[in-house]
Amino acid sequence: MALKCSICTNSRIEEINADLIKGVSTRHIASQYGVGYKSVQRHKKHLPQKAIVAGAREQVAIAVRMGKSTIEHLDDLIAKVDTMVSQCETEKDRKNFIAGIRELRECRTLVARLTGELGPNNQVNVAVNVPSVRDDPAFPIVLKILRECPVCFKKVEAALRGEKL
Repeated sequence: MALKCSICTNSRIEEINADLIKGVSTRHIASQYGVGYKSVQRHKKHLPQKAIVAGAREQVAIAVRMGKSTIEHLDDLIAKVDTMVSQCETEKDRKNFIAGIRELRECRTLVARLTGELGPNNQVNVAVNVPSVRDDPAFPIVLKILRECPVCFKKVEAALRGEKL
């Protein structure tokens, strides 16, 4: 049978939890409340998720009061990456377009975690669907015709590479 957490049964649990959420070190909490620091470390692992999220929101609020917040920095970064992604899309640079989409996903996931929209165990999946000429219903027909005319095939191939005809 598992032992009960000594911090959860402590009469000053609310104060201990508040200090943990504020980011006070486990050793300081242990000495302040007369408990073992290993007990505080174990307790920290099973703090309710809402308490941790509330602490993250509080830290963001403190950062905002002190000047430009991490979220504001991330918003600036997101705007820059978004501009670059749009440029890659316009220039049909698929490789960098997809890399930019991934970076946007990571930045937005980080913002969501910092603001408490996502907990540490949540996952964000973003599907990037880049349309392909092969998805066009006319593609097999055009390909069949080009295969029957090797000269036409070479001309189309050269045009797609950007060579002058």
